Amino acid sequence: MLGGLRGSDGSRREPMLEWARMKRPLAVATVVALLTSGCDLSSKYWAIQTTARGPRSVISGALDLVHWENPGMAFSLMRSWPPGIRMWLLSVAAVVAIVIGLFAVAKRPMGRTGTIGTGLIMGGALGNFLDRAHNGTVTDFLHVHRGSFDWPAFNVADMAVTCGAFLMLIGLSRSAREAALRSRTDERA
Repeated sequence: MLGGLRGSDGSRREPMLEWARMKRPLAVATVVALLTSGCDLSSKYWAIQTTARGPRSVISGALDLVHWENPGMAFSLMRSWPPGIRMWLLSVAAVVAIVIGLFAVAKRPMGRTGTIGTGLIMGGALGNFLDRAHNGTVTDFLHVHRGSFDWPAFNVADMAVTCGAFLMLIGLSRSAREAALRSRTDERA
């Protein structure tokens, strides 16, 4: 190959090696996203079938399986907004989250933890986007409560986005620590 590419450290890098290095995290995040959205949509279908005759107690007084259709977003925010505006805004937000996730994984080096976290966020966004595009609402079916504590119902996509955000933050903080460590090592050399 003629020339090759030079990295920021001046080392020679072949374009195919760069693509291969970028491609693997992108493939991992995409597979995680597709599996997550598949689990989300499957669990919503299962919950609708299971609660056809009403809510079911999973853990008495703490966790119920319900069937709530949420026109808004997490915690029923935007529930009272006009349907057309709400649908457009939430759909655009989901698509933007997926595109940013793909771009971040492809362009920013991050470890396995951050890559999986990004895939979970993309998968949760995709699951709720597809549910909203099909039904106009998002199906929530897990309802946690105890005494006066009453958490809004949620679904697998919501759990994936939350867990993904934590994993991504952990992954990014690890990447930052590793970069700082490399920088200190380079300065000493």
